[in-house]
Amino acid sequence: MTDNPVDVAEAEASSRFIWQWVVGPADGPYDMVCGSREEAAETASLYGGKIAEMLVRNAKLSECIFVRDFLNVAENIMSEDGCAWNNQDGIFDVEDQALADLQSLLRYTADHWQRKHGLVFTTTQHVRVRNVETIAPENLSD
Repeated sequence: MTDNPVDVAEAEASSRFIWQWVVGPADGPYDMVCGSREEAAETASLYGGKIAEMLVRNAKLSECIFVRDFLNVAENIMSEDGCAWNNQDGIFDVEDQALADLQSLLRYTADHWQRKHGLVFTTTQHVRVRNVETIAPENLSD
């Protein structure tokens, strides 16, 4: 595996990236996240495979909030409920500054909600892999 084109030093210093132990088959991708090296090794020993520590990116819900999409969904819901509007620009025809303000507020609120509830959404996007080990299967003849 090669490192992704993200500044590794910056990623390691950021709270947006965390090190996690992962497991995978010897000839395939890492496909399971574990809480510790010991858990990863124990899991891999069941069938044989590889383990590693992977620097993965945590997602922020706010990165997925786009106010124009949000308003389009709201208009679709309203039109399905029988609402109609008199201008061709839709119900929520607002100036760009108002859109930017709403997007900023929605993203701020999502970040606050995620922090308040301690929610961590870990992606499979990785920056770096270290401590790769091959684990032999335990006695499979039993």
